Amino acid sequence: MDHAALLVVDDDLRLRDLLERYLAQQGFRVRGAGNAAAMQRELAAHHADLIVLDLMLPDGNGLDLCRKLRAEGIQTPVIMLTAKGDDVDRIVGLEIGADDYLPKPCNPRELVARIRAVLRRTPKPTVGAPQVEQSAVRFGRFSFDPSTRQLLDGDNAIKLTSGEFAVLAALVAHPFQTLSREKL
Repeated sequence: MDHAALLVVDDDLRLRDLLERYLAQQGFRVRGAGNAAAMQRELAAHHADLIVLDLMLPDGNGLDLCRKLRAEGIQTPVIMLTAKGDDVDRIVGLEIGADDYLPKPCNPRELVARIRAVLRRTPKPTVGAPQVEQSAVRFGRFSFDPSTRQLLDGDNAIKLTSGEFAVLAALVAHPFQTLSREKL
């Protein structure tokens, strides 16, 4: 979990710089982006284990960006960090796919605690991993449920590494197809 790659997206350069330095001191690898376009470039070029996303950006809305990520099948955890902290905003943020929501100003130690909590409960890999939205698939004596990340041999659970899960999820998402190494 330590050394996780974080992407901090906030148009307030001063705040973003402070967060980047503080999170780096806490053992995270941190990159920053000042707007939606920069966020998209960063995600295309670099792996992110978690995104800290401001709600109000000059070229986009954090809620729309989070919704777009989820629609594209990207399940990278998102923590909304925003000055808009009323109940409705928090509820909408969580409903559209944010993993947590923290109003500004916040205690940086609380942000770190929330980041670590989200990372603890997040399967890896995130960006680029196949996302399978379906119920359990049965093959032979095995049953695989992508939503719970469980592979069962009869009633016995088989532990999967992140890589094994990713390969199995890709195969289940493309039944009866030969997949190249690049596609996997």
